[in-house]
Amino acid sequence: LRSRYRFTAMEQRQVHRGLGRLTLLVAALCVHQSLFVAPRETRHSRDVSVAQRFGMPAAGPPLPSEPMGVPWSKAGGPVLVELFLDLCCPFSKRMLHTVAGGVAASFEGKVNFVFHSVVQPWHAQSSYMHEASLAVLKLHGPDAFWKYAVAVTERQDEFFDDEVFEKSRQQIYKDLAILAHEQGFDDKKIMARLQLAGLGNAGNAVTQHLKWAVKFHRVRGVHVTPTVFVNGLEAGIVSSDWTADEWAAFLDWHVNKTTPG
Repeated sequence: LRSRYRFTAMEQRQVHRGLGRLTLLVAALCVHQSLFVAPRETRHSRDVSVAQRFGMPAAGPPLPSEPMGVPWSKAGGPVLVELFLDLCCPFSKRMLHTVAGGVAASFEGKVNFVFHSVVQPWHAQSSYMHEASLAVLKLHGPDAFWKYAVAVTERQDEFFDDEVFEKSRQQIYKDLAILAHEQGFDDKKIMARLQLAGLGNAGNAVTQHLKWAVKFHRVRGVHVTPTVFVNGLEAGIVSSDWTADEWAAFLDWHVNKTTPG
């Protein structure tokens, strides 16, 4: 039988609003069910299928098996100073040469200096310079890395935009390998690590390490080079213009704070 009751316009709007809210509630419950109450086996199988598709372990993308960065020495120290540097940056060069030129050695065992690579993408060759340094690290170790970083920055003007604009990626790699050879490192093995690993965007033998370095400085919020962190916090007071004496005064204060008595 046809109802004799007629809804007013206001009552119709209220009914429509109520149905809309009910629809949203049901949709929210469905999403909650699929994301949080789904059987564990279903979520695991989904994770495994995604991992297999991208050639990764089910646990997720690759992660470094040791702390990021390259320490100055194994001696370490109670004070941690992290240097976020770009090998193509003149200001990074200034800071690196001051620290590696005597400051780090004078605080051996007291201050743990760690080099973190920061690629500045507006200089395409910055990536290649850091790749070469990571190849040196892999082949010859941390001491060689610091030595090579100092050598590259000493001649970084040879890798500035105006100098490499007409050069290919392979030519820049060769120049970086020659510089490594001049420092006593195996240029052939370095070049081998810089060659493409396959077709497409396969990268090379140091691409994964470079990705970790980039991800690390992004997570830490680093953009400007050089940037310095002391015991995990950014030390904006530290300048690339600092002399060895200014570094010493700054570090002495922190070292004395960690000395018992």
